[in-house]
Amino acid sequence: MSSDSELIKNQNSSALPIITFDLDGVLCNPIFGLNLGINNSPLDPEAESLPANIPPIWLRLLWDTIRFEFRRPISGTVQVLTQLQANYSLILVTGRRTSPGSWMRRHGIEKYFDAIIWNSTLDKSPHYKLLTLNRIQPLAHIEDDPRTADLLAYYGHRVILRDWPSSRTAKIHSSVQRIPTLQSLLAGSKDLLSSHDDSSYS
Repeated sequence: MSSDSELIKNQNSSALPIITFDLDGVLCNPIFGLNLGINNSPLDPEAESLPANIPPIWLRLLWDTIRFEFRRPISGTVQVLTQLQANYSLILVTGRRTSPGSWMRRHGIEKYFDAIIWNSTLDKSPHYKLLTLNRIQPLAHIEDDPRTADLLAYYGHRVILRDWPSSRTAKIHSSVQRIPTLQSLLAGSKDLLSSHDDSSYS
């Protein structure tokens, strides 16, 4: 699985079950610790996806540098990735439209991922992630955006939502498992292998 929006780090772990991670709000700390980029408004999962308004590449590079390059990993990120990497193939699936590779290398977390995938499609982030997960078929996806989590769960993907204060009242698919911190994955990592009910909302 290779394209100009994918960085393949290790192709020798295909026998391991796959876990996909969003980046911002899951591994990368929002500015001032306030995750203002998440969206609690649900999408109509049956509606046609409208194309995104994509700026030129020079503006994307500038904007993403301003927005992301000076952020730091969320506390506990390396600990979680180190432990999960022993049993799972980890793949990053971010809605960013430029490569996060330099940021990940600078903070020592790129090495934990077998592939890094960012959005070079015409789709907005939720539908881009849906198409990507349909192709990868991960065991579970770790996400921070309730709207994206809801859409992915509707189509049968196992989703774990890293909750933020601004997302705790969001109405999402009942199969989505909420966790308060990234470290919560370690306490219940074996539960990632369990089946889930994708039939209702809460």
